[in-house]
Amino acid sequence: MLTIAQLYRRNNSEYVKPLRAKVIARRMSEQNFLEVALADQSDVIKAINYCQQLNDKLQVNHTLIIRNFKMGRRNLMLNSTTKVTKSAMMDVPDDVQRRADRIFEPPANTECSIKNILDHTVPSDSLASVTAIVDQDEAPRSVRTSYNTPTKVRNVSLRSENETIGIVLWGEKTQSPVKVGDRVHITHLAQGTDKKFNIPNLQTTQHSKIEVLAPEIKTIQLNIIGIESEHDADYVVLVITDQDDTETFVVNKQLIRQILSPDDPDIDEPALLALMCESPLIRVQMQGQRILEKVPDDNLVNVDDGHDDDDTILDEPDTDSISIMKPE
Repeated sequence: MLTIAQLYRRNNSEYVKPLRAKVIARRMSEQNFLEVALADQSDVIKAINYCQQLNDKLQVNHTLIIRNFKMGRRNLMLNSTTKVTKSAMMDVPDDVQRRADRIFEPPANTECSIKNILDHTVPSDSLASVTAIVDQDEAPRSVRTSYNTPTKVRNVSLRSENETIGIVLWGEKTQSPVKVGDRVHITHLAQGTDKKFNIPNLQTTQHSKIEVLAPEIKTIQLNIIGIESEHDADYVVLVITDQDDTETFVVNKQLIRQILSPDDPDIDEPALLALMCESPLIRVQMQGQRILEKVPDDNLVNVDDGHDDDDTILDEPDTDSISIMKPE
């Protein structure tokens, strides 16, 4: 008699030996095939039934002996040649039962920050969802699981609020289109430990979803100092931020002329470069690495009026020496 753990370790797609397992849960798939979560004392597995005549035999809490089935990559496949026989009730360990329940129902997970995970403020057996920026990305590589089955893994690193953590993407998740610089939201991550560095990491589960989000829009101050390259309607420009960091950003060619030369939007490139060398810090809205627009900074003209904020001005004020809100 086979166990589920032994199934994962074998490479044969068809089996002569029977499997004895307990049905923990069942549901109909979108393709109208019955799917069941099976468990024994060693592990859990999903079975897909392609033979309607077997549906009535695959009842929850029934312990069954299953013969003439096929093994897919991670699932059992039952068909018209499969034989299903009722057997004496099997006791399944509580932790295996919980894992079988999770095959169809995603477990609850906690939305948390990377800092929460690194500080161990999230229970270690809880699944986590994080939103962060992809900081590093490695190419997928082939490995074998503890059941000796081939699969792929891909390591990425996420960064948020000056904290970073490694994420291990498993199986089909390695094909996610995420790349360095993307802002992503990943759900149902299992907490683990990077064995090489002995630090916390996160790993995708079968319920994990990876979503690439639009970059946050933020306002920063910078000085555009040069054009690094030209592409279609955009320039890649070299800037110095108010934090004295040198970075490259993308900006529309017409927009940069409007920012630096509002009175002459048709200014040529040599004159535009000359203006860059003379321009002060400007405030802009950014999304990712793209400059969206200049933020008006002249709506409020602040001039020292010689009074503290809570002084009372008794005489008629001089309008040239106080803050004046300009009309829109």
